[in-house]
Amino acid sequence: MERNKIIAGLSKSVVLVEPGMGEGTFWLGDIAMLLGCKVFILKSEKMDENSKKGYDKLEKELNELARILRRPRPIIVDSCENLLDYLKENQLTSESENKKLDSSFQTSLNDFSKKDIKK
Repeated sequence: MERNKIIAGLSKSVVLVEPGMGEGTFWLGDIAMLLGCKVFILKSEKMDENSKKGYDKLEKELNELARILRRPRPIIVDSCENLLDYLKENQLTSESENKKLDSSFQTSLNDFSKKDIKK
């Protein structure tokens, strides 16, 4: 819980991945929304039933919180590439940050995409 507060407090936006039915991802989403961060949910089409329930619950909870707080709803993206494209197109990152995103996150984003392919 404390780690999620720190992450959300230092972030302009957060990306929520693989919520399952645990609470860590839900807490991070709630805190980020309360702090006014842009919230993304990386939701793959290829997932098991437990993951689907977690995503559906997370999306419903954050949409309701956004309504209550009168904040933008979370943005659903279906791939790492679409997330990066969105960030670049909406100028949520500077040119130097774009280069860092492209290089430093590429490995972990590819790992996530590979997990989707395996499922």
